[in-house]
Amino acid sequence: MISNIQDLASHLGAYEDTSKSIARRVYKGTAAGCPAGVEKAVVGKVYRTYVVQCALSFAGYKVLTWRPLHGKRRFSSKEPMPFCLADYLAADKPPRGMVPTIGSAIYDDSKEVRENFGKDFMLNLETDEHLLKKTHRGPRTVYLTIRVEEEIWGDAFWVMGYCEGSDQEHEVYHVPFPCSPDAIGEAIGQAEQDSQGTWDATHGCDKCHPEGTCDEWGNEFDPGEVGAPINPDCTSCEGAGIVL
Repeated sequence: MISNIQDLASHLGAYEDTSKSIARRVYKGTAAGCPAGVEKAVVGKVYRTYVVQCALSFAGYKVLTWRPLHGKRRFSSKEPMPFCLADYLAADKPPRGMVPTIGSAIYDDSKEVRENFGKDFMLNLETDEHLLKKTHRGPRTVYLTIRVEEEIWGDAFWVMGYCEGSDQEHEVYHVPFPCSPDAIGEAIGQAEQDSQGTWDATHGCDKCHPEGTCDEWGNEFDPGEVGAPINPDCTSCEGAGIVL
């Protein structure tokens, strides 16, 4: 089992347990010279439920406090609002000493915020899979029980394909820790396949397709045209092609 960057470096035979050293080892160990490394990435997702206290003001509904239903039970206004919660409320990060306002991430003008996310908005707000409960406490205060999806970040190995002479973008494959050695090998192998596929689609020689052909995207090429795909059975370049 590979649990961290040290285990990964040992598995790959990298000189040091650093992202740069791992990148160098993968580059040398792949036919295409695939870029790779270790970085922070989304390694999972979990649903969190929060109770949010809102109060009506001249600029709309201010988010006074919030508390998670998991873990600690006290309300908080001093800690940063979780990104997933702020995103759901469309609440922009306010200046120091101020509280966020619902809708402030959409509208800069306080009048527009009040018109679109004011009293009428709150009165007509209906519960759904995310808004589990709405409780009015007096004419100005509302408590919202909100369930949102929260991303879990952690260290992950990443690798992607590369094809010299082509600007084709390739998918980046992430393998979060902990993982099996096989998972690392599969990601590298897939990146190699992507590299080879791009090479085959964008490189060739002037005798690969004497009758003309189309690439995998349906683009038609004339015989010997730059960019024509490789013919794996070509007797001239033996399917290896050349950088055109």
